[in-house]
Amino acid sequence: MEQQNSFNSQQQSTGFMKQPPEMVSVKDSLYLTDMLAWNLNAVKKAHFLPHNVRTRKSLMR
Repeated sequence: MEQQNSFNSQQQSTGFMKQPPEMVSVKDSLYLTDMLAWNLNAVKKAHFLPHNVRTRKSLMR
């Protein structure tokens, strides 16, 4: 409990933690998993788009 209070006091005084916590909560882990999935999906779409988008000029040929 004392360690948790020290993390909270560090975060409140500086606006960020000087050291990361020793463990990640389940909620944080699920958030990180979702964030990485969103980023992977965005990268896949960004890679797919330039290779498969047709412009008006190519449609008129």
